[in-house]
Amino acid sequence: MARLKKFDYDSDDFANAVFCGNHYFDRCFQKFRTDRHDDGRRTEQHHESFGLSHLSRCVLERQLCSCKHGIGCFGNHHRHLYADSIQIPGKEGDILMEEVMSKKERISRYVVLCLLSVFILTPFVLGLWTSFLPTADISSGSLFSTHISLDNYVNAMKNTAIIRYLLNSLVISVLTTAFQLIFCSMSAYAFVFLKFRGRNFLFGLFLATMMLPFEAEVIPNFATMRQLNLLNTYSVMVVPFLTSAFGTFMLRQNFKQMPAELKEASDVCGLSHWKFYTKVTLPYAKISLLTLASYSFLSSWNQYLWPMLTTFSDKYRPVQDGLRQLQSQETFNDWGMIQASAAIVVIPTLIVLFIGQKSFKSGINEGAVK
Repeated sequence: MARLKKFDYDSDDFANAVFCGNHYFDRCFQKFRTDRHDDGRRTEQHHESFGLSHLSRCVLERQLCSCKHGIGCFGNHHRHLYADSIQIPGKEGDILMEEVMSKKERISRYVVLCLLSVFILTPFVLGLWTSFLPTADISSGSLFSTHISLDNYVNAMKNTAIIRYLLNSLVISVLTTAFQLIFCSMSAYAFVFLKFRGRNFLFGLFLATMMLPFEAEVIPNFATMRQLNLLNTYSVMVVPFLTSAFGTFMLRQNFKQMPAELKEASDVCGLSHWKFYTKVTLPYAKISLLTLASYSFLSSWNQYLWPMLTTFSDKYRPVQDGLRQLQSQETFNDWGMIQASAAIVVIPTLIVLFIGQKSFKSGINEGAVK
């Protein structure tokens, strides 16, 4: 149900609104005339379900209008007809609401969005631009130099371990994403379709782990990895993140939206839990699984603190910690090369966001509503 705004009836906005909705008023007027009863109260109650209680009075005013413009008149003498009291149902109401929106309001929204976009994108654009400039121009502050080239990117790939860092991050992110999809979907399935004592209490404890910041888990996780002799390996970057409370919660909410008839039909057909999980549940939650995959990949790719504490060589160091290592080297003062390396690091993130943005948005909404 769309509700129109209150207008200044001397302005052009009200006149435009009237002309845009004139065909709708005429149609409602004809319906009102054909459905009119002797009892005016019954008539108004009848049209209340169509959102036409006030519209009926408006139509009567038009019918009784004796000015030279006739029934279609919306002159200033009709100021007592409040446009914000008219409710128009369905798509026509939505279209009319869009047509009568104030131009100033739309312009102000676009201005605010443009300012926010400039504020957010300026650092990224500036960093990307400086990646094409020589270090001498960057150091001197000549950011608008015309000495543009791809030398920084070529030197970054030849003279640094950025490619090795990228491969390490790719391996770690893919493994983490795969394990989280498996374990989160299984645990979510258990919390929805398996009935056992204390299920809700256990799920509450599971969600309680989301309240703990990761920094509070660093010391016990580090001690555990050291006891298992997993420091400075790929395993130390994957094992602490095999599952996710957030991923389990999101998939559980999605699984709870599945029609109960699907589970009943699978039981009648004799499907086991494993077949129902693989053949029905996972295909049904495809969008939420893609959302979780994007979230897990980006979270693992952007890790900084944990790899800084647990990796000590370029053989296993991921890309975020690798950039810090490049900047900390005393002999590495080529800021153009550093900016080029940072730009290379951002490329996989942009690809994942571009591919998964639609499923990410819809998956978050599906997992949040029950």
